[in-house]
Amino acid sequence: GDVLAEMRGLNENVAFAGDGALRHQEAIREAGYPVMAPPAGFPTGDGLLHLLALDPGAPPLREPGAWEPEYLRPSSAERESARAPGHGHRGFRP
Repeated sequence: GDVLAEMRGLNENVAFAGDGALRHQEAIREAGYPVMAPPAGFPTGDGLLHLLALDPGAPPLREPGAWEPEYLRPSSAERESARAPGHGHRGFRP
């Protein structure tokens, strides 16, 4: 599917992160969404701590261990698994 079309359906409380976001940052920004720069823009412990430090007045986090990324497309591993004979595609959140 077209990622830009999928992005248009997202609400305004969305920021894009990771190497894919950096690779496509021009298109993402043209669609009106921010791209988080390193270190906050990478899903690592250091990146998350840096992101939290940007807003010291933010309310305390509830269950940070329950955080999950939401991907617009399946990962390359999920796509390969879906193509492999005898292996069903596991669900993902588009």
